[in-house]
Amino acid sequence: MVGVLFSRIFPILLVPVLAMAEAPDAEQGFELKVAKLTSTPAKDRATHVRFSVPLVSPHKGRLHKINCRLDVMGWHMSDKPIDTVSFVIFEGSKKKEKTQELTAPPEYYGKNLNVYCLARPRL
Repeated sequence: MVGVLFSRIFPILLVPVLAMAEAPDAEQGFELKVAKLTSTPAKDRATHVRFSVPLVSPHKGRLHKINCRLDVMGWHMSDKPIDTVSFVIFEGSKKKEKTQELTAPPEYYGKNLNVYCLARPRL
C-alpha cells in the first residue's frame, strides 16, 4: 500500500526538481544578431567597429545584460577577444537602438572582424 502511494506521488514531487534543472540554460544566455555592422579605419591604423543589437528575447518584459566581443572571423569561444563591451537593455522598451563601438588595434587592420553578442535575462 505504501509502495503504491509512493510510486504515484514521487513523479509529482519530481516535477519541480526537473523544472529547476532547466533554469541554468536561461543563465547560459542566448545569442543575439548584430545589426548595422560597420568598420572604419582610423589614422593610427586601428579599426573602429560600430554596431547595434536589437533585443529579441523569449524573456519578455525583463532586463537583459548583453556582452559583446570583437574577434577575427573563424574564432573559437575559448579565444581571447580583441575587445569587449557590456551593457543592459530592457525587453519591450520603445527606445531607439543604441549604437555600440569596439576598437581593434593596428595588428588587425584589414582583417575580417566579427562581433558576437550574448544576452542573459536578469530578474
